[in-house]
Amino acid sequence: MPACTGAAVSTAGAAAASGQAGAGGLITWLMPIMLIVIFIVMIIVPNRNREKKFKEMMSSIKVGDQIKTIGGFYGRIVSLKEDLVTMECGPDKTKLVISKSAIASVESFEGGAEIEAPK
Repeated sequence: MPACTGAAVSTAGAAAASGQAGAGGLITWLMPIMLIVIFIVMIIVPNRNREKKFKEMMSSIKVGDQIKTIGGFYGRIVSLKEDLVTMECGPDKTKLVISKSAIASVESFEGGAEIEAPK
């Protein structure tokens, strides 16, 4: 009879150990999921908001706005076409024709706040 009791005790101990291992397995899977959620909240959502703000800024540019290009030129918008922007820069008012996609940031005279392009 003592042999059966020993087997019953070892079976009960194994069941308790597997219950603890199951809880450990849940925590093992829960941690990467939590890290992914934190990654999405901390990185992707703010970047999406910045891109949305940049698109709004690009659609609302107008003649007279101060711009900075991706090449580092600063100037004032003189004329706008569909995808082309004519800007004047420098003390001698040199006119450059650039693509709208080459604009890195815009500083409107009313807003006064510079909006950077998303990286």
